[in-house]
Amino acid sequence: MAAGPEGRLRFVPETVEITVGQTVRWTFESAGHNVTSLPGASEKVRNPDGAEPFASYEGNQHFAIDEVGSTYEHTFDVPGEYVYVCAPHAGQGMVGTVLVTEDDEE
Repeated sequence: MAAGPEGRLRFVPETVEITVGQTVRWTFESAGHNVTSLPGASEKVRNPDGAEPFASYEGNQHFAIDEVGSTYEHTFDVPGEYVYVCAPHAGQGMVGTVLVTEDDEE
């Protein structure tokens, strides 16, 4: 997944579907971005019940940014819908979704 491609305030693709146990990798293609589903980062974030929130930074430093060209990976072990944001740009619509299904669902 691309974070901030061509300087845009978007994740591309905005929604991705995977199965439990798969890993998503975000690549930071422009400056000033991060990835988080931590509840304190934005009122837009959502995590399924029982899922651990994730972030490309440590602690609650929601405006910490990742270097251009760096990557962040997260493995999803709980099925459901995860809505994540770039904390500095959530208000401008930099929001993405990961839909995680069980292996046996079609």
